Amino acid sequence: MSEYLTNGAALTHTADRIRAKTGSAAKLTWDDTKGFGDAVDAISAKESIQHAEIPDYVKAEALSVTEKVRRVLKDDSIVFAAVSDFHHAGPQTDGWQTNINAGNLHACMALKVLAYSLPRLDFACMLGDVTFGNAKTTTELMQAQFDEINGWLGEAWRDVPQFRTVGNHDTGEYSTLVGAAFLKNNIGKYNEGAVYGSAEYGYCYRDFPDRKLRVICLNACEGETTGGASAPKIFSDAQLMWFAETLSDVGGKADAAKWGILVLAHYPLDLGGAYPAGNIVKAYVNGEVAVVGGERINFQGKNAAKFVANVHGHNHCFQFGKLHSVENGKGTQFDAWRMCTPNACFYRNNSGVVTMYGIPFGDPAAYDKTAGTGKDTAFNINVINPSEQVIYSFCYGAGTDRTIGYAATVYHSITNTLTHVTTSNDAVAAEDGTEYTAALSAVSGYTMETVSVTMGGVDITASAYTESSGVIRIAKVTGDVVITAKATKVVSYHNLVPIAVDTSGASAPYTDGQMLSSSGVLSAYSHFTTTGFIPFDGGAVHIYRIGGDGIAWNEYGARLAWYNADFSLKGNVLGYNQLGNSIYFPTKVEDPNAAAAFSTDENVAPPKGAKYFRVSAKGKGADLIVTLDEEIT
Repeated sequence: MSEYLTNGAALTHTADRIRAKTGSAAKLTWDDTKGFGDAVDAISAKESIQHAEIPDYVKAEALSVTEKVRRVLKDDSIVFAAVSDFHHAGPQTDGWQTNINAGNLHACMALKVLAYSLPRLDFACMLGDVTFGNAKTTTELMQAQFDEINGWLGEAWRDVPQFRTVGNHDTGEYSTLVGAAFLKNNIGKYNEGAVYGSAEYGYCYRDFPDRKLRVICLNACEGETTGGASAPKIFSDAQLMWFAETLSDVGGKADAAKWGILVLAHYPLDLGGAYPAGNIVKAYVNGEVAVVGGERINFQGKNAAKFVANVHGHNHCFQFGKLHSVENGKGTQFDAWRMCTPNACFYRNNSGVVTMYGIPFGDPAAYDKTAGTGKDTAFNINVINPSEQVIYSFCYGAGTDRTIGYAATVYHSITNTLTHVTTSNDAVAAEDGTEYTAALSAVSGYTMETVSVTMGGVDITASAYTESSGVIRIAKVTGDVVITAKATKVVSYHNLVPIAVDTSGASAPYTDGQMLSSSGVLSAYSHFTTTGFIPFDGGAVHIYRIGGDGIAWNEYGARLAWYNADFSLKGNVLGYNQLGNSIYFPTKVEDPNAAAAFSTDENVAPPKGAKYFRVSAKGKGADLIVTLDEEIT
């Protein structure tokens, strides 16, 4: 047998690549005969996130964000994804697990869709608190939580430059500290390709020369990694000095005026113990001297690169505003922006409502999530347009869009929430004090039902919207504008689903996740819906039509049944494949506007004398339409 020499670094790199593919941080053991063969064989060929298994509402929400990005994209745009505060439960079961885990999976599904659908994605960042990290979280449990999120993110961000930073919950400070090596293996290593200030603690920077942008990723929980929640410092002097030198380096480039600086961290740089980093930013912006551990860094003449923003997590909200320096326990605002990335976690929305050093960190609005929809999580797709000196921050999920002018110009966001309504103005922002106009129109086949317009959280519908023309006119935009409009379908039929009842006679239009069994009772069946008992005239001659958006009939589970006055089954339950099979079954009727249409006559015995009928079909009950002797138009 031939023998070859290699080095430990090569083996470690190979092991790291295997772990990156699997999303696991488990130790890999070298076998003298098989090498890492067993570990390679264990890599699943199937991804955890299959596009075919991504819910339609996730795809729809993601594609709506993609469309917003397309509207503002310019030649010099920088597009990046920012997600934070998963607080993943994984196998931890405390009653809140289901919604958190589902929302986090859907966030990663959406990020995968966006990686395909966005015109460009320059980089992505995860800003900390992957784990729930409470008193019940053991190291083993935390590892399982990391493994699941890292596996999903690994699929979503394959081949995308990444930044990941430690959150306070990730340190284990509320249970058992997991240590720097654990955090490096689960977080810091994903910054591969950046220039590390410390590979152990994961702070680093990465230049995007074609976009003239330096992205600096700080570890705002460095001190908590070893000192826990009571750590005297959250930034070491070494990291702060590296941060100052990294700012000075880009600010002193020959073409520095063409460059921008983006700083990522779990905490905003003026929150609590993070403020020394904020003080350094102030010194940089103003071209002053910063003092770190007794050493001076003079930014005079080395601050030409524009400070774009500090993008952070932790506060679980959508707050944005100017950073503050802190001296003698008092915060003072200066000209540099910070912007919070919302929590992906289903719960704890806007839980960071605190004031420290006189600086408010909460958001007046809390955006609660809704399970089983595109609003069961939240994260941002951000677009930096250097030529405009604007950041457009688009929310996926439950939340709001934001626009920040990081030059002198003040912008306000324009958010349209339109249901079967179009607008003549698709702008996502307006300059302060300028006029905004838009004409709303219901799509063909729909009529306008409701319109509301708010500015700065105040309802201005009465003064801004003219119902007769559908025109919105705001003479001067002075706050964020939210336009909500809904149109309803113009119909010429009576949908019988809303009048269905249960066996007590109470209203019971439909039950999702159920189908009719062969005995005429409900049986669990995902992605299907079944009506309640629809009152019936006892006749045998009728044309039944079943339809609606997303409603399907021609597959197993689609069924029709008739019932007596006492709600007992009358005759047999009929499946979709029995229609038209003989004269004793309903006859198919061609109708392009229906998922299914069929007629009965005297030969079809069950309908005659029946007092109720029920329908099972694939889709959601809210979309289901059932008619008798009326076309669905």
